[in-house]
Order: sequence, then C-alpha cells, then structure tokens
Amino acid sequence: MVFKTRLSSNKTPQDIKLIDYGGSSHLLRLPKDMATKEYSLLEIAVENSVEIAHSCGGMGTCGTCRVHLTVSEGEWPEQSEVELEMASERKFDRSERLSCQLTIPLVACKWVARAIGDPVNPKRLDEL
Repeated sequence: MVFKTRLSSNKTPQDIKLIDYGGSSHLLRLPKDMATKEYSLLEIAVENSVEIAHSCGGMGTCGTCRVHLTVSEGEWPEQSEVELEMASERKFDRSERLSCQLTIPLVACKWVARAIGDPVNPKRLDEL
C-alpha cells in the first residue's frame, strides 16, 4: 500500500460533493483528524447529516449505500476486496461504488458522488 502525505495543513485539498436522493448537492465538511484516521464517504455523509441508505452498518455486504462516483481531479480511488467482490458479482460499472468502502484520500481530489436508489425503501442487492 502506498501512503501519501497531506498537502499544506492550511488548505483543504479535498473537494467532495454528494448529491442526495432528491438531487440536492452537498459540499461535505471533512473531519479535522483526517490526517490520523481514515474515513469512508458514508461516514463523512453521516457526519454532515446527508442521508445515504446503509442497512448493513457499513460492512459492504448489502449494497444499499451505492453511489455513482465522478473524479475530476486526483487519482481514481482503489476498491477494497469486499467492494471488488460485490462489484464483480453484481456487475457494477466502474463508477458504481459502495460509499461505506470508499475511503477519502489524504491528497488533493475533486469528487462528485450521486446516491443511487430509493432511501425510503432501500433494497439490499441480495434481494434483487
């Protein structure tokens, strides 16, 4: 695994927007301890009071927290083994990601993630 250092501490190099189920765009505020702890997109969304369904509690087993990810700056984020397995089984396209497995990088990036599905009645992928 390659570790990268954060850019200057007086700048916020990450620009992460989440488009919720209703189409509203939210610029996510990132925690101050990002340099010492990894956060998933799901965790950051919850901290910012932006709803993303997640019936398995962020374990990567249900698929209800899916988003379509667009990366306009920075590297495309790697997938965890859990996410790779689900993506292969369910035939996700490259931009379809599990927000619970999508780790926010410590380096500059510009992402837009759009929530997929129905927040009122989310269906686990194993129910489809």
